[in-house]
Amino acid sequence: MDSSNSIKKPIGRMALVDLVAYIFLAIAIGVLSSIALAGAVVLLAQNSEPAARSAATLDAIGGTAPQSSADLRAPRS
Repeated sequence: MDSSNSIKKPIGRMALVDLVAYIFLAIAIGVLSSIALAGAVVLLAQNSEPAARSAATLDAIGGTAPQSSADLRAPRS
């Protein structure tokens, strides 16, 4: 019985370089996607904030916020 089949060959140098490159690439993609997700969350938070503030301001001065686009076009009396 030939026992040479059970002995595993050492990994080649180019295969090792490829493995390190793939690991680095996977980490870089994960970091970039996390940054993109955080940026999207920040943008969504910034876009929703002024509406909440303007509604609070209108309540403070006794006004009402427009409920539809028809209210925006309606002349003020």
